[in-house]
Amino acid sequence: MWPSRSSLAIVLLVAVALLVVGAGSPPAVAADTPFANGQPAGARLDVPLRLISETFHSDGSVFVGPDRFPYVAGIQTPSADDSSATRLTMVQLAQLALAKHAGIAIYEHARTESSVWVFSLGSVALLAQGKWQNYDPNPAPTPGPGDHVLTGTPSLEIFPPELRLAVAEYMRTNDHVESPKIVLIIIRQESGQVRQPFMMAPNLPSTMFPTQASWYEELHRIEWFIPPTVDAIRPPVSPEAFEFWFRVVKPL
Repeated sequence: MWPSRSSLAIVLLVAVALLVVGAGSPPAVAADTPFANGQPAGARLDVPLRLISETFHSDGSVFVGPDRFPYVAGIQTPSADDSSATRLTMVQLAQLALAKHAGIAIYEHARTESSVWVFSLGSVALLAQGKWQNYDPNPAPTPGPGDHVLTGTPSLEIFPPELRLAVAEYMRTNDHVESPKIVLIIIRQESGQVRQPFMMAPNLPSTMFPTQASWYEELHRIEWFIPPTVDAIRPPVSPEAFEFWFRVVKPL
């Protein structure tokens, strides 16, 4: 079974602006700093809405987490005065991290402690808008009789420019994909109603990887860039489906 945020059923797509976005440069990063609790906020269902209105101290520097992704640290109550740290709201901190293509790691007193919250870049993009949506633990709906599966390029509202730049650079650098693409998949019912949540897939066919497990692992890593408003990344079920899904999608 493909390990994802929830069940891997085909889902829904919204109207879209087919926009080409160029590659961005990865942020400069400092030495690796582990998350003592190792539990990303994106994997939890209890992210409190009060985090949106809280403030944190941050110097804006980027470090590499144990998952090998970049992060900006936010300190809730520094144990000592830090002249290089600025007090920022969560929205401001998220906007800063998003501009650096970095996630956010929240600590109570210092980065040497256990992290309190860890947000992926996809979650940061949502926080930067002053919004939050916990992941839905319910399985995604499957197509029913008369339903139509549609595909297209995600809109800028669903997949902002910073995420496009970041995931495109990641796929070019780590997966050696010349023209990275992310397809949005939806279900439209016979009545014309579309179903939530959305589902995405990158143009990474299984033939690029030595084993199915390594393919699934890389697809799972790309979920780090996907907002929590999107249910999951669905791997193409066959080469034919893969080619069809990406026929209408422009490169990132």
